[in-house]
Amino acid sequence: MNKKIYAASVTPFSANDTIDIDSMLNILKRVAAAKCTGSFIFGTMGEWAQITPYERIAVLKAIDVEKNIGEILVGISENSLKMTLLNMEKSMSYKSAGFVVMLPNMRTSQLDAVKYFHTVCDNSDRPVYFYYAPVNNNIQLSAEQLMEIASHKNCGGIKNSACNIALRKELLSCKKDKNFAIFEGCEWAVDEALLLGCDGAVCGIGALAPRALSRIAEMVEDGKFTEARDLQYELIKLFHAVYGTTSWIGQKYALKTLGVISSEQCRIQPFDMLSLERRKEIESAMEKYYDILV
Repeated sequence: MNKKIYAASVTPFSANDTIDIDSMLNILKRVAAAKCTGSFIFGTMGEWAQITPYERIAVLKAIDVEKNIGEILVGISENSLKMTLLNMEKSMSYKSAGFVVMLPNMRTSQLDAVKYFHTVCDNSDRPVYFYYAPVNNNIQLSAEQLMEIASHKNCGGIKNSACNIALRKELLSCKKDKNFAIFEGCEWAVDEALLLGCDGAVCGIGALAPRALSRIAEMVEDGKFTEARDLQYELIKLFHAVYGTTSWIGQKYALKTLGVISSEQCRIQPFDMLSLERRKEIESAMEKYYDILV
């Protein structure tokens, strides 16, 4: 498969709120076994802002000696350039296929976007991917700015989570003259993004439904566009059934139901968001969409 598919993984915690290394490795191995390229850890779904430096290192140490987990992209985002660089420096001691960085909110940093990212690239010993997600940091960039960001020789690509069809078209158009990679970050549009020329996808639902994502990529490459579209529609239904208003804790409970992780413990969303009714809805979804989860 030429397209690269990464699961933007959740970070599992035990019931007593400690990092669950075994569950994390279960996710990474499951994603790799589902024919995905690998996983992106410590991103938005990975609750990066809730992870302590010691917990990050514990996960990276475990991954460093593990096999059969595919390529690992490590999120290094922080609320300042200084802290982002420090995250990266510590992460460089461990193996990974690259780093992923998102600009901090304007309330914590107002450095120029291009200079910010290029400074990270200048200091990295491996590819750095730019995570563009306006819904997360409220920063809107033009196609021209994103092209300039991608112009750095150490830029691995752009994770485009803007959910903006026009922007994707502009970036794809620019790929004809510029050599940079575009990864779709929106779960609803993987089929069309790959069909139109995106190099792959990095999606939050990948930890839960990795085989569905890799199958969509295979179908697109095989010219089975109708089948890819139909599976994409099923993936959207699964997304709504599991995420709802409980994006993080909902997916964690789904993974627990499947026996992949030990607990739905979450630091972004409170435990009481997962009502008994919501749990039953997720359990029902796991039964209904089981065929695209394995």
